[in-house]
Amino acid sequence: MFSATYVTVGFIFMMASGLVFEVDKKWFPEGLKRAIVLTAVLCGIYVFAAGVHLLGGWEERVAGMSEATSGSGGRRGGFVVLFIRFLPFALMGFSAYALFYLRYPVIRMMKGGKV
Repeated sequence: MFSATYVTVGFIFMMASGLVFEVDKKWFPEGLKRAIVLTAVLCGIYVFAAGVHLLGGWEERVAGMSEATSGSGGRRGGFVVLFIRFLPFALMGFSAYALFYLRYPVIRMMKGGKV
């Protein structure tokens, strides 16, 4: 349902969009800032939904597997499994932080002011 490419691009854009508001505001025209804010909000919602989907659809594939059938000779790739297990929480946490960070530009846009 959620493409890994879209989630990756959405995550990178969502995190990089914060830089627009950290640099000098004169560099970017108002229309471009509005487009960046709206795109970052949509990316944040998409990444959060992808995290919820991954959290709900997670199946531990190595739970019933023995060392003989795993094919790794006892090395199960513990860091990889740990990364995959906590990836949904990281996606949801970072996207919630980005949406929390972008609330003020969105509120200013809705009131008709400058971003």
